[in-house]
Amino acid sequence: MIKANHLKLFETYLRSLNLFKEEEIQFLSERTRLKRFKKNEFFIKEGEKCEDFLFVTKGIFRSFFSPNQSTSITHGFTFENNFLTSLSSYLTGEESEENIQSIVNSEAIVLSKAELTILEEQHLSWNKFLKIYSEKQFSRMEKIIRIIYQEDAETRYMNLIKHQPHYFQHLPLNHIASYLGITQRHLSRIRKGIMTKEKKMILVEKQAQKTIN
Repeated sequence: MIKANHLKLFETYLRSLNLFKEEEIQFLSERTRLKRFKKNEFFIKEGEKCEDFLFVTKGIFRSFFSPNQSTSITHGFTFENNFLTSLSSYLTGEESEENIQSIVNSEAIVLSKAELTILEEQHLSWNKFLKIYSEKQFSRMEKIIRIIYQEDAETRYMNLIKHQPHYFQHLPLNHIASYLGITQRHLSRIRKGIMTKEKKMILVEKQAQKTIN
């Protein structure tokens, strides 16, 4: 049984989109279930078919590719109050090429593809939402690819601090390194180098103040 606070979060988010009528929101709410994910538990693994949409109500999920057993390439994180699925697999019915894993104990409302198909047949709202969601995901992936090829690692790190500071509050450094496309050792060197530059800058400023005084 879904707790009232989970449904309230879900319904409030749907209303904020200005896409769904109240009867459509009610339709979705009545056909959801709550799933709890333990830390490191998978929502979907590479090779599986994705038949569900998640609405994350608690926790964090990581989306990543695994070219081999020792390497993972993180391409996104999903925090609470956001939808999540393995989009290509969901749309095509083919096996997923990515993994989606809870990196902390998490909870999510689950919407099955079967139920959503019924909504699609009766109303256009879900189709509109799916179009918007897909466009945002494809745009995000294009941006990630462009950044990796056009920016060096330190620039990517500094931009991440500037635009996504909450990542550093909630995510372990190994996942941040994977998201930046570098090793954790490389990330440590970047962080150390930046700290050294900042210390030198502070020293220069202090010396300048002494000269002025």
